Amino acid sequence: MAALIWLGYCSISLSWAAAPVKSPAEIVRLTYEAANAGRYADAETHLSAVALAQINGLMARLAGGHIKLWNGWTKNRSITRIEVLKEEVAEGLATVYYRFHFKDGSSKEDDDSLVLEDGEWKLLP
Repeated sequence: MAALIWLGYCSISLSWAAAPVKSPAEIVRLTYEAANAGRYADAETHLSAVALAQINGLMARLAGGHIKLWNGWTKNRSITRIEVLKEEVAEGLATVYYRFHFKDGSSKEDDDSLVLEDGEWKLLP
């Protein structure tokens, strides 16, 4: 009986240890806060391998560079608040619905999909 209890404890401990530290909503917030502050390298640490390949590849070249892409998404670094509206998580995938509030008083609703990659939530393209 003690062995079963110990095995149960180990599986609970292992599944807890494997759980991502930050939620998908927190990753979205951290990503856009970093980009909005001009910390593009920090923002890109939260991108999936597929998204990184796109942002550093043809997509970026067509848009005029990855900084121009980030500035487009942050409306030239003018986000004042990121409001998370909803987070949906299922089997290694997540969608975060949010609203950006900008310095000019406008706002924009959008959503991002994320994937669990190497134990962390990462934004998909």
